Amino acid sequence: MKPLYIGVFSLALCACTTVPASGPNPTATIREAPTDDAIAALADRVAAWSPETAQQVREASTVLLTQCPYNRSVFQVPVALEVAIRTTDPATLPPEVRGVWGLTARDLARHVSVFDTITGGELTPPGIVDYNFDLAPRTVVTRAELEADPDPIARTALLQDQVEDRVRAMPALVQDQVTAATDVFRAHTDDGWPPVTLIETTQARLETVRALLPDGPQRDRVDAMLKLIERRQWQAC
Repeated sequence: MKPLYIGVFSLALCACTTVPASGPNPTATIREAPTDDAIAALADRVAAWSPETAQQVREASTVLLTQCPYNRSVFQVPVALEVAIRTTDPATLPPEVRGVWGLTARDLARHVSVFDTITGGELTPPGIVDYNFDLAPRTVVTRAELEADPDPIARTALLQDQVEDRVRAMPALVQDQVTAATDVFRAHTDDGWPPVTLIETTQARLETVRALLPDGPQRDRVDAMLKLIERRQWQAC
């Protein structure tokens, strides 16, 4: 199947940080505006939708969640990141990274909040007739299951591991359904769903945190978070 490089939930990468070797303010070189502006712009567009448009887009999101492995993963990534960061006690982190960690938590909370408005706040599970039903058990999880998972990052990585093979095997009929749902998103988000800058500041902050952490479990966990984001660059549907 020819890859369809759609705009839905594109998590493009951007080299937008310079990590200082030392100093009192490791966040000083991270651009604040892109994520803030992108989330605000998306929230404004969503708020302006009519009830009919909101329902149409919500139905399209259900198609993407239940029929497309790639989009299932992309919906889940920001939720997994938000849960993992929110449930980490900042007191367990070195003092020099706590400020960056808090800013990252804020950005992801706003990011997920906008997505929740669009989808209704659920990672809709596929039914028996849906293409994503055949993904490995326990890798397609509900929002509540992801919230309760002791390692939502690892759980989401297992889902990502299946994306390429499942997309290649996608039947033409399913691909047509995914394309139609994608077109709905594009029609109501100025062909920019979501802005490519939506997660770049989060990535930059996590890279800063990683550079300041010593080798060990905390750094390994941040590496796993970054890998979720980086895989979005080359996975597609």
